[in-house]
Amino acid sequence: ELDRRTRRGEKIDNKGGWLVEAVKGGWFSDSIKEEQQRERRREDDRRREERRAALEAALARVKREYKDYTRTAVAQYIEMLDDATRQALEADFRVYLERQPEGKFIDIRFDGVASWYSDPIIRVNALRYLPENRPDFLFLSLPEFAKQQGMDGFDDMEREYKALAN
Repeated sequence: ELDRRTRRGEKIDNKGGWLVEAVKGGWFSDSIKEEQQRERRREDDRRREERRAALEAALARVKREYKDYTRTAVAQYIEMLDDATRQALEADFRVYLERQPEGKFIDIRFDGVASWYSDPIIRVNALRYLPENRPDFLFLSLPEFAKQQGMDGFDDMEREYKALAN
């Protein structure tokens, strides 16, 4: 504190006397408590940031793997269908796309087998459409996939990450 006051330009002629008065007046006990509180806050902030970074990395990894999983699930399902079934499914899917708010835009992007899984917008719509319209299309939700990958409590981890990120 003495150094800080000196740097601020305060003139202290008798540093020893200043120190004695500060000790008698209890100034140091307040200063020490304040510094301990600041240190605790810094440590808490550091721990929170470490936790946020760890959650961010884990969630990003699972989401990246889930994206690959859904791409593969849609691709395998579409490619296992015979031509007539696939063509009928694509016709029904086009009708489904047209009913979506962004349907005309999406319908232009849809151009056959590879679109089901290679185009991200088509794949998202396919992941909504297929489970509702094809009972034989089975895939895991993101929390189920995360649990299968050994990450229990995926939804809780996302909530915690969002709280720490704000």
